[in-house]
Amino acid sequence: MKKVLILVAALFVGIQAHAQLQADGGYQHFFEQWQYRNGEVRENHNGPDWDGIYVGGRYNINLPWVDGLSVIPGANFSFMFSKVATDASCREIALNIPIDAAYTLDLGTVQLRGFAGPSIQVGLLNHLVARGGNQTTSYNMYRDNGNVYVPGTRTRVNVSLGIGAGFVVSERFTGHIRYDLGLANLTTAQYLKLFRNTLQVGVGYIF
Repeated sequence: MKKVLILVAALFVGIQAHAQLQADGGYQHFFEQWQYRNGEVRENHNGPDWDGIYVGGRYNINLPWVDGLSVIPGANFSFMFSKVATDASCREIALNIPIDAAYTLDLGTVQLRGFAGPSIQVGLLNHLVARGGNQTTSYNMYRDNGNVYVPGTRTRVNVSLGIGAGFVVSERFTGHIRYDLGLANLTTAQYLKLFRNTLQVGVGYIF
């Protein structure tokens, strides 16, 4: 048992020695689709697009068993905006936790990287602001409070699977593009389902 603990400790230290902290941020876009299902009636409708930014950090942990293989957990906050109608718009703040497996091909000054993995998004704030005349009304999208613009309330947690590619220059500067396919239904409305896919383009710096 003692030998096993020593081996595990040595392995952990070895992994930690090959870990890199990365700060990153960039542009983010949400594609949303409503699916209506009621008996034989089935319809799909694209929802309003969301645009915004994300900022956060990642921890690239190189695995010692295969050269170029790593795990990249991270956390970031997204700040998103959407136009629902001519007199109504939405804003959202969310915590995102991606966990990717990556393979990096070292070409010298430039490294190419491919990655894939799940991501969990937890909504912190989602408000719809409607303006009419001199009156402004704010609706919390996570509660059923008489919102006439969007059917049902939203759920806070989205789970998605993502895939992407990126590069590292001089072991310091990074760039990537990523696409996530949403798997969770984001509405409580009857006969409706709401799914969200995400496009992300970002840059970063490795410390």
